Amino acid sequence: MVPIIAVDRKGEKPLRRQIYDEFRAMMLERSLQPGQQIPSSRAFANDLGISRIPVLGAYAQLLAEGYIESRSGAGTFVTSSLSDQSLSIRSPVPSAAKEPARRLARVEALACGGNPLVSRFRRFLGVGQIAYDHFPFRAWFDLVTHHARRVSASPMNYSDPMGSEDFREVIASYLRTARAVRCDASQIMVVNASQRALDLSARVLLDPEDVDRPEALQEPMI
Repeated sequence: MVPIIAVDRKGEKPLRRQIYDEFRAMMLERSLQPGQQIPSSRAFANDLGISRIPVLGAYAQLLAEGYIESRSGAGTFVTSSLSDQSLSIRSPVPSAAKEPARRLARVEALACGGNPLVSRFRRFLGVGQIAYDHFPFRAWFDLVTHHARRVSASPMNYSDPMGSEDFREVIASYLRTARAVRCDASQIMVVNASQRALDLSARVLLDPEDVDRPEALQEPMI
């Protein structure tokens, strides 16, 4: 998951400093949490479409100040010992989340048809369209077989009505990192289909008596 960071190539602030400030702000806001892995400098530079040198410089400064740590053979991670107390005593920095236009600039750029990545995967983004030719059927079969041989009683019982907590934690981590959405697992519900999500939303937002008041259906729902 690549964090959403917008860089201004024509700005007065050096790219290295822009990347450093954005990462530091995301750590202070807990969009990036202690122990969470961040992209390699090469992959991140490729994603931003810039030289690797500014990314290396930003990573080096974050490493020197104790925000990130490098684990041999594993990658680069937000420092696990970065506690709430240590975060609270650090001086605040301008938050990218408070500037939606900057944070969304990269998303808009990726959404344009001229982006090669979007063009390459556009055919897989249709509703209900599955990329059969890219689906890892062999890995899926091996995983299903592995777990089927180790069935216990707990998976056969009713699970959490909100969905698997571990799965919701993964979703929350993705939303914080890749979508800049502040949330945690308790705010996420996993349903079995989009129609089920729409049904639940309608039941929560509409009262039973609204059926007899057509004007209520015209009120904006947020």
